[in-house]
Amino acid sequence: MDNSPINPHVTRVSWTTPVGAVVVSVLATVVSVLVAVLSSARAGVLFWSLVAIVFAAYTVHWLRARPRLSADPSGITVRGTLHTYRLDHGQVRVGLRSTRRLGRTGQLLELDGIDTHGEERLVLLGRFDLGAEPDEVHRQLTALRAS
Repeated sequence: MDNSPINPHVTRVSWTTPVGAVVVSVLATVVSVLVAVLSSARAGVLFWSLVAIVFAAYTVHWLRARPRLSADPSGITVRGTLHTYRLDHGQVRVGLRSTRRLGRTGQLLELDGIDTHGEERLVLLGRFDLGAEPDEVHRQLTALRAS
């Protein structure tokens, strides 16, 4: 994850989910599996097995989608669990979207454009996805596009 200040000589920047979240998810998966194995009740085995599957799915997603967002002077790359999308700077609109949930206001980075395969893409990334504030990422992407 590169969250350094804007430098005109930087050719590539990237953002990703914090490593701590991946570590916690791996540990939660291991603990859930151990509890499921050691549980004597059928309901406990089922419950903890499902919990382990959910944590394992998050772990796989966060490991496969690294870095979640990267950019260079030619375009933006968004990685997901199964696919990677490349968006040229001329074919994408980068913006901020404000949301309000549970009495709190948050921001999302919005990428709306056409990928290199001609498919329309709308990608919304939050603070957790990026490991940085969306407005900071927006500012860095705007500066990179201008260079």
